[in-house]
Amino acid sequence: MILDGNNKKDIQDQYDLVIVGAGTVGLYLAHSINKKNPHIEITLIESGSEYPTKEFNSDLSESSGKKHSGTLNGRASGVGGTSHLWGGQLAEFERLDFEGDNSGWPLDYEEILSYYKKVYDQLNMHNVQSSELYDKAYGKLTDANKKIVRTYTRWLKEPNFYNFFKDDIKNNKKIKIIKNTTVNGIKFNGNRAISINCITNNLVDISLSANRFIFASGTMGMNQFFLSTQITSNTPWNMNENVGKYFQDHLGGVIGTLDIKNEKLFRKYFENSWVKGIKVQPKLKFTSKNRSAQETGAIAFFTYKSKYENSIIRIKHSLKNIGKDLKVKDIILLIKDLSIIRKDLILIIYKFLFKKRVHAVFDLKNSVEINIHSEQIPIKNSEIKIANNIILDNGLFKTQTCWSCEGSEAVSIKKISKEVDSFLRINGIGEIIFNDGYLEKSNSALLNDFHDTNHQCGGLIISENQESGVVDKNCKVWGTSNVWVAGSSVFPSSSYANSTLTALALAERLAEHCFE
Repeated sequence: MILDGNNKKDIQDQYDLVIVGAGTVGLYLAHSINKKNPHIEITLIESGSEYPTKEFNSDLSESSGKKHSGTLNGRASGVGGTSHLWGGQLAEFERLDFEGDNSGWPLDYEEILSYYKKVYDQLNMHNVQSSELYDKAYGKLTDANKKIVRTYTRWLKEPNFYNFFKDDIKNNKKIKIIKNTTVNGIKFNGNRAISINCITNNLVDISLSANRFIFASGTMGMNQFFLSTQITSNTPWNMNENVGKYFQDHLGGVIGTLDIKNEKLFRKYFENSWVKGIKVQPKLKFTSKNRSAQETGAIAFFTYKSKYENSIIRIKHSLKNIGKDLKVKDIILLIKDLSIIRKDLILIIYKFLFKKRVHAVFDLKNSVEINIHSEQIPIKNSEIKIANNIILDNGLFKTQTCWSCEGSEAVSIKKISKEVDSFLRINGIGEIIFNDGYLEKSNSALLNDFHDTNHQCGGLIISENQESGVVDKNCKVWGTSNVWVAGSSVFPSSSYANSTLTALALAERLAEHCFE
C-alpha cells in the first residue's frame, strides 16, 4: 500500500519497523523481512513519489575534485529508486575482495557466497550456474600463460524493482510505503532510537516512532542523513569521524578497439546468451593466481558501435512500450528502423530462437570497444561532506562529493589491458588497438581518462571496531541498539564488480539478524 505523507491523517504514529528508502535495497529488505516475519508491520519512508526521477539531484548534492557524474545522474528518488535506471546486471565479488590487503571486510567470503545463493532464490533466479558450467556452454578458451579467465555476470529478467515487488507494494497489508516524505532527524533515549523526524514535500512535519530503524536510501542519501544529523541531532555517531569517509566508485574507461581476426570465434565466445533461462554476459578478469593480495581487481568487457545504433535504440524503446501508448508515427518509425537493420534482424531472431544468443550488432572495423572497470582503493580523503553549510528546505544539508583516487589502480588497469590483448591474440580472436599513448601514460594521466560508473559505495563503512568505521559486522550502527544501515554505503572496499548483488546479499543477511 502506498500512502502520501502530505495526507497526515492517513499516517499512524507507531510502527514495528521503519525502513528509510523504498528503492532497490529498501524494497528487497521489506520483502525478505516480511517472508521471515509475516506478522511484522513494515513501513518504508520514501522522499520521492511513485515515479522515480533524477530531477532534484543537483539540489541535494554537488561534485568537487575528480568529476563524479553519478552524483547528479546516477541515482533516482522514488519507489523503486535507482532500479529504474539499472540494467539488472548481477556480479559476485571474489575471494580476494574479502581477503586482500585493501579489503577491510570483517565478514568471511564463504558466508557472502551463501547469501548470494539466497538472493538468487529471492529474485527467482534458481538456475544460476558456476563459471565452469558457463565455460562448458560457451566452449573452452586457451590461455597458456594462465593469467586471464572468463567470468560471467547474470541479468535479471525484470530489473525494475517497483515491477518485481509490485504485489508487495500494491497488495501486502503488512508493507506500507509513505511517499513524498524525507527523514531529516532522529531522537534517541540512550543508545536506542525512539523516533524519526520527517518533512513532506508540502513542508508538513511528521514524527514517527518505531522499534527498529533501517536506513536504506542509497549511498548518497544515507551519507547526507548521517552527516546532517551529526549537526542537527544528538546521536551516537555525532563524534564519529568516519561518517562520509572512504567514498568509492568503480573506475571505467574505453582503452581501445578490437581488430577482429576471427569474427565467428569472437561471437561464439563473447556474445551474451541465455543458459538455463538466465541471461549471462562473458567478461575477462585476472586468474586468482595472477592477482596478488596487494592489487586491485579489474575486468574487461566489450561494447559495440554501429551505424544502425540510433535505429536499434529506437526499436528497443518501442518494443518496451508495445501495449502502452505507441502513436501511429511511432509505429511507422519502428517499421522503418526494422527495415534499416533487416539483415541483422534476421540473425537477431534466428539466434534468439535457436541459439539462445543475443546477436551483437557492430560494424566490422574499429567498432568493438574494449572497456575496463577497476576497483578503487578506499582512501579516507575520498569523501562525502557537507557543502558550505547549505541547509535545504527538507531540513538536511546539501552535500558535496569529493571523489579522489589513490593512483595505483592504474597499475592493475595497465596489467589487465596487456594480458587481455595477449589472451585474445593467443586464441586467434583479434588484437587490441590501444588508444594513442595509452600504455605510456603516467598513472595519474591514465586515471584522468577514467570515469565513475554509477556504483557509489562507502561513507558508512562496516568495521571490526567503532574507531575504524560506522557500522559493525551486522550493519548495526556503532553505539546504537536498534539502528542499521543497508546498501553499498557500508562497503569498506568494492571489488570491480557491480555493487547491487553484494548490497542485496548484505540486506538478506541483515533481514536475518535485525530480528534475532
